[in-house]
Amino acid sequence: MNQIKETYPYVTFTVFETVLMNDFLNHLIAQNTVFIQAEKESSIYVFRFLQEKGYQNVMYKPGKNEFDLYWSRDEIVVADIISEAPLRTDEPHKIMLEKMLVDMIADKLISTTFSKAEFPDVIEQAQSRYYLDKIRLLRYARRRNREKR
Repeated sequence: MNQIKETYPYVTFTVFETVLMNDFLNHLIAQNTVFIQAEKESSIYVFRFLQEKGYQNVMYKPGKNEFDLYWSRDEIVVADIISEAPLRTDEPHKIMLEKMLVDMIADKLISTTFSKAEFPDVIEQAQSRYYLDKIRLLRYARRRNREKR
Protein backbone atom coordinates (compact mmCIF):
# COMPACT_ATOMS: atom_id res chain seq x y z
CA MET A 1 0.00 0.00 0.00
CA ASN A 2 2.79 2.43 0.86
CA GLN A 3 4.49 1.77 -2.47
CA ILE A 4 1.29 2.62 -4.35
CA LYS A 5 0.73 5.71 -2.21
CA GLU A 6 4.28 6.94 -2.86
CA THR A 7 4.19 6.25 -6.60
CA TYR A 8 0.64 7.57 -7.14
CA PRO A 9 0.08 10.17 -4.39
CA TYR A 10 -2.97 11.72 -6.06
CA VAL A 11 -4.80 8.49 -6.89
CA THR A 12 -7.80 7.59 -4.75
CA PHE A 13 -7.74 3.93 -3.79
CA THR A 14 -8.75 1.60 -0.97
CA VAL A 15 -7.23 -1.64 0.21
CA PHE A 16 -9.39 -4.42 1.62
CA GLU A 17 -8.13 -7.76 2.88
CA THR A 18 -10.69 -10.54 3.25
CA VAL A 19 -9.21 -11.60 6.60
CA LEU A 20 -10.68 -8.37 8.01
CA MET A 21 -14.07 -10.08 7.80
CA ASN A 22 -12.90 -12.68 10.36
CA ASP A 23 -13.93 -10.28 13.15
CA PHE A 24 -17.54 -10.94 12.16
CA LEU A 25 -17.64 -14.44 10.64
CA ASN A 26 -18.19 -17.79 12.35
CA HIS A 27 -16.34 -19.69 9.62
CA LEU A 28 -13.01 -17.90 9.43
CA ILE A 29 -11.26 -17.09 6.19
CA ALA A 30 -7.86 -18.81 6.09
CA GLN A 31 -6.74 -17.80 2.60
CA ASN A 32 -6.41 -14.04 2.33
CA THR A 33 -7.22 -12.06 -0.81
CA VAL A 34 -6.32 -8.38 -1.11
CA PHE A 35 -8.71 -6.17 -3.07
CA ILE A 36 -7.31 -2.85 -4.26
CA GLN A 37 -9.93 -0.56 -5.71
CA ALA A 38 -8.54 2.48 -7.53
CA GLU A 39 -9.94 5.28 -9.64
CA LYS A 40 -11.16 4.00 -12.98
CA GLU A 41 -8.54 5.90 -15.00
CA SER A 42 -5.71 4.75 -12.72
CA SER A 43 -6.49 1.14 -11.84
CA ILE A 44 -4.61 -0.28 -14.84
CA TYR A 45 -1.49 1.68 -13.79
CA VAL A 46 -1.76 0.32 -10.26
CA PHE A 47 -2.06 -3.19 -11.69
CA ARG A 48 0.99 -2.74 -13.95
CA PHE A 49 2.95 -1.19 -11.07
CA LEU A 50 2.30 -4.26 -8.88
CA GLN A 51 3.35 -6.56 -11.71
CA GLU A 52 6.56 -4.59 -12.23
CA LYS A 53 7.30 -4.78 -8.50
CA GLY A 54 7.27 -8.57 -8.81
CA TYR A 55 3.95 -9.48 -7.26
CA GLN A 56 3.08 -12.84 -8.80
CA ASN A 57 -0.59 -13.28 -7.92
CA VAL A 58 -2.22 -10.16 -9.34
CA MET A 59 -5.46 -10.05 -11.32
CA TYR A 60 -6.98 -7.06 -13.07
CA LYS A 61 -10.77 -6.81 -12.93
CA PRO A 62 -11.40 -10.56 -13.15
CA GLY A 63 -14.87 -11.92 -13.68
CA LYS A 64 -16.19 -14.52 -11.26
CA ASN A 65 -15.15 -17.40 -13.55
CA GLU A 66 -11.58 -16.12 -13.95
CA PHE A 67 -11.35 -15.44 -10.23
CA ASP A 68 -12.47 -18.98 -9.38
CA LEU A 69 -10.22 -20.54 -12.02
CA TYR A 70 -6.99 -18.59 -11.43
CA TRP A 71 -7.23 -17.63 -7.75
CA SER A 72 -4.21 -18.55 -5.64
CA ARG A 73 -3.13 -17.94 -2.06
CA ASP A 74 -2.55 -14.26 -1.20
CA GLU A 75 -4.08 -13.09 -4.47
CA ILE A 76 -4.24 -9.36 -5.21
CA VAL A 77 -7.24 -8.17 -7.20
CA VAL A 78 -7.14 -4.69 -8.72
CA ALA A 79 -10.46 -3.19 -9.76
CA ASP A 80 -12.16 0.17 -10.20
CA ILE A 81 -13.49 1.92 -7.13
CA ILE A 82 -17.22 2.62 -7.19
CA SER A 83 -18.01 6.31 -7.40
CA GLU A 84 -19.40 7.79 -4.20
CA ALA A 85 -17.75 5.04 -2.14
CA PRO A 86 -17.29 6.14 1.47
CA LEU A 87 -13.65 7.01 2.12
CA ARG A 88 -11.83 7.78 5.33
CA THR A 89 -10.40 11.25 5.69
CA ASP A 90 -7.77 10.31 8.29
CA GLU A 91 -6.48 7.23 6.43
CA PRO A 92 -7.94 7.44 2.92
CA HIS A 93 -6.57 4.10 1.71
CA LYS A 94 -8.02 1.98 4.49
CA ILE A 95 -11.52 0.65 3.93
CA MET A 96 -14.41 2.01 5.97
CA LEU A 97 -16.60 -0.48 7.79
CA GLU A 98 -19.71 0.70 5.93
CA LYS A 99 -18.00 0.14 2.58
CA MET A 100 -16.77 -3.28 3.66
CA LEU A 101 -20.26 -4.40 4.70
CA VAL A 102 -21.91 -3.23 1.49
CA ASP A 103 -19.14 -4.70 -0.65
CA MET A 104 -19.55 -8.05 1.12
CA ILE A 105 -22.99 -8.27 -0.48
CA ALA A 106 -22.58 -6.17 -3.63
CA ASP A 107 -19.19 -7.31 -4.93
CA LYS A 108 -19.42 -10.66 -6.73
CA LEU A 109 -15.85 -11.64 -5.90
CA ILE A 110 -15.82 -10.63 -2.24
CA SER A 111 -19.16 -12.36 -1.66
CA THR A 112 -17.69 -15.68 -2.84
CA THR A 113 -15.20 -15.70 0.04
CA PHE A 114 -17.78 -16.30 2.79
CA SER A 115 -21.18 -17.92 3.29
CA LYS A 116 -24.01 -15.47 2.57
CA ALA A 117 -26.05 -17.13 5.33
CA GLU A 118 -23.68 -15.51 7.83
CA PHE A 119 -24.35 -11.96 6.65
CA PRO A 120 -27.21 -11.14 9.07
CA ASP A 121 -24.91 -12.11 11.97
CA VAL A 122 -22.13 -10.03 10.43
CA ILE A 123 -24.36 -6.93 10.44
CA GLU A 124 -25.50 -7.62 14.00
CA GLN A 125 -21.94 -8.05 15.28
CA ALA A 126 -20.71 -4.97 13.42
CA GLN A 127 -23.49 -2.87 14.97
CA SER A 128 -22.80 -4.19 18.47
CA ARG A 129 -19.01 -3.66 18.31
CA TYR A 130 -18.61 -0.50 16.25
CA TYR A 131 -20.42 2.69 15.42
CA LEU A 132 -22.05 2.33 12.02
CA ASP A 133 -23.08 5.44 10.17
CA LYS A 134 -26.37 4.12 8.81
CA ILE A 135 -26.86 7.07 6.47
CA ARG A 136 -23.45 6.46 4.90
CA LEU A 137 -24.10 2.72 4.77
CA LEU A 138 -27.51 3.10 3.09
CA ARG A 139 -26.28 5.76 0.68
CA TYR A 140 -23.48 3.51 -0.54
CA ALA A 141 -25.84 0.50 -0.61
CA ARG A 142 -28.24 2.56 -2.74
CA ARG A 143 -25.35 3.43 -5.07
CA ARG A 144 -24.58 -0.30 -5.39
CA ASN A 145 -28.30 -1.15 -5.84
CA ARG A 146 -28.31 -3.22 -2.63
CA GLU A 147 -30.29 -0.98 -0.28
CA LYS A 148 -33.05 -3.55 0.32
CA ARG A 149 -30.65 -6.38 1.05
